[in-house]
Amino acid sequence: MIFNKKEMSNICKMQKAGSWYPANPEELNHVIDLFLEKAKVSLETKPRLIIVPHPGLIYGINTASHCYKAASNFKYRNIFLIGVSHISYVEGIAVGDFDSYQTPFGDIKGNRDISSFFFYKNPKAKFIPNLIEQDHILEMQYPFIKKLFPEVNLVPIIIGTHESALELADLLYQVITPDDLVIISSDFPHYPKYEVAKKEDLATIDLIINGQANELLKRSKAQDLANNIETYACG
Repeated sequence: MIFNKKEMSNICKMQKAGSWYPANPEELNHVIDLFLEKAKVSLETKPRLIIVPHPGLIYGINTASHCYKAASNFKYRNIFLIGVSHISYVEGIAVGDFDSYQTPFGDIKGNRDISSFFFYKNPKAKFIPNLIEQDHILEMQYPFIKKLFPEVNLVPIIIGTHESALELADLLYQVITPDDLVIISSDFPHYPKYEVAKKEDLATIDLIINGQANELLKRSKAQDLANNIETYACG
């Protein structure tokens, strides 16, 4: 039997191009370049983890550009892109198992060796194609990843609970190397005024930097409705 490779392709298709961000590669490239140029960030130490926002590009590009600029001068083998689902509840760990992930700049290669290892090591790790393909928390990072790290292999991951985060940490510990980058997709607080957001973000960042996981978990579940904070760390 003869198979058509094109018909057998296992590609995660773009869902938000043309709405949440430009579908035209020239336009998208121009916008990202503009904000990357404005982001005056230079690091001598290779970042191992960055936290980036995931709203429509017009809302998140300034912050995202600073995050990606910090890592852009370094090479990585794999990127583990992690977020909490914004479209449906996930019990366990949803891991991307596509051959590639589509962007206006071309496809990002998926690392199916790592996804297969996760599936083998933990029965709670599973491939949920519709979730991986449709959740914007992942797709909003793809154009940056392809543009700045064109040869990298991608492992997108969605979790749903604190327990699954701990299980994911155990899986990552078994495969991650200094050549890999972890990207956390989170908007932080919804929706305080700027000065309040700045103050509260610094408090959240302090917990992250100092490895205070339990305090961070408590904070992520808290609210301050008087200051219009629905969450201190989205996802």
